[in-house]
Amino acid sequence: QQVAGRAGRGLTAGHVYVQTHTPENPVMQALLSGDRDAFLTMEMKARKQSHYPPYGRLAGIIITGASESAVESVTAQLRKSAPHLDSIRILGPIVPPFAQLRGKHRRRFLVHAMAGQRVQNVVDEWLRSVPVSHSVRITVDIDPYNFF
Repeated sequence: QQVAGRAGRGLTAGHVYVQTHTPENPVMQALLSGDRDAFLTMEMKARKQSHYPPYGRLAGIIITGASESAVESVTAQLRKSAPHLDSIRILGPIVPPFAQLRGKHRRRFLVHAMAGQRVQNVVDEWLRSVPVSHSVRITVDIDPYNFF
């Protein structure tokens, strides 16, 4: 919407083209209708019902390393030691769309915590419970913008 607002300023009319595989997606529908406020209201209601930010917390856990077997080993250990709490769900692990990036193999978990749960403390305790070699790196992204 912001890009479309910048197109065609001045004397020349502008055009914006959007290509998507999912034209039925609420974001695409909101862009077509131009009803930003209705979309934001719907999105906040859906987030509240699902306990997604800002009504809950997410943490992305990214395991990377040059050796795929080392990454798989740490990922398997994390899967076995994942916390089991009513207020937290551990999703994954998954092989992300970019499974290898800049020569590093990658795996991901997503932690979904209900509001009020201190997700950082749970993740910290969980990650400390698994020995990790120096060849593997674990990165934590609290309330990530994307999941790649």
